[in-house]
Amino acid sequence: MKVGLIMLLDEHGYPPVKRDEVYVEIFEQAEFLKRIDNKVI
Repeated sequence: MKVGLIMLLDEHGYPPVKRDEVYVEIFEQAEFLKRIDNKVI
Protein backbone atom coordinates (compact mmCIF):
# COMPACT_ATOMS: atom_id res chain seq x y z
CA MET A 1 0.00 0.00 0.00
CA LYS A 2 2.88 2.36 0.74
CA VAL A 3 4.23 1.97 -2.80
CA GLY A 4 0.82 2.84 -4.21
CA LEU A 5 0.70 5.94 -2.04
CA ILE A 6 4.18 6.98 -3.18
CA MET A 7 3.14 6.59 -6.81
CA LEU A 8 -0.09 8.53 -6.27
CA LEU A 9 1.72 11.41 -4.58
CA ASP A 10 4.28 11.50 -7.39
CA GLU A 11 1.53 11.47 -10.00
CA HIS A 12 0.07 14.62 -8.44
CA GLY A 13 3.40 16.42 -8.20
CA TYR A 14 4.20 15.91 -4.52
CA PRO A 15 7.86 15.50 -3.63
CA PRO A 16 9.05 12.13 -2.31
CA VAL A 17 8.66 11.61 1.42
CA LYS A 18 11.44 9.75 3.20
CA ARG A 19 10.03 9.69 6.72
CA ASP A 20 7.81 6.73 7.54
CA GLU A 21 5.86 8.65 10.20
CA VAL A 22 4.24 10.67 7.39
CA TYR A 23 2.82 7.47 5.90
CA VAL A 24 1.67 6.25 9.31
CA GLU A 25 -0.28 9.47 9.78
CA ILE A 26 -1.86 9.20 6.31
CA PHE A 27 -2.90 5.58 6.93
CA GLU A 28 -4.34 6.50 10.35
CA GLN A 29 -6.42 9.26 8.77
CA ALA A 30 -7.60 6.91 6.03
CA GLU A 31 -8.70 4.33 8.62
CA PHE A 32 -10.53 7.03 10.58
CA LEU A 33 -12.36 8.23 7.47
CA LYS A 34 -13.23 4.64 6.53
CA ARG A 35 -14.79 4.09 9.98
CA ILE A 36 -16.78 7.31 9.69
CA ASP A 37 -17.96 6.40 6.18
CA ASN A 38 -19.12 2.97 7.35
CA LYS A 39 -21.21 4.57 10.11
CA VAL A 40 -22.90 6.97 7.71
CA ILE A 41 -24.09 4.23 5.35
